[in-house]
Amino acid sequence: MTRPINSRDDGGLANAADPAQVESARLADDQGREQALHDVRAVMSTREGRRAVRRWLGSHGLYRSITAIESSALTYALSGRRDAGLEMLEDVVTADRTLYLAMEDEAREDDAQQQAVAAARRARALADDGELA
Repeated sequence: MTRPINSRDDGGLANAADPAQVESARLADDQGREQALHDVRAVMSTREGRRAVRRWLGSHGLYRSITAIESSALTYALSGRRDAGLEMLEDVVTADRTLYLAMEDEAREDDAQQQAVAAARRARALADDGELA
């Protein structure tokens, strides 16, 4: 038997006209949302968790353009991916804005450190080339 697309697996709301059932379903939804935000805060509570979340947001295209010159279909696909990333970002900011800001600050620090290491390696390579000449 085919189930309607809007049916709930948890038994849900049997009678939408029953105020008690409506209130019970609303409370269950609120509890689920609060649990989800708690989970996000737990992940974001460590530097490693914040780094992982930033990678996930980046993989959803939040830090680059979604415009694809090759194909408008690709642009639409990237837009859908980015929309999912924006939903994740909303959860992160709603859960704890301070942790989101810490994540972005740490990302800038990490980028600066990576650039400094790359510059030092280039300088060392140039110095090594000079010694060989």
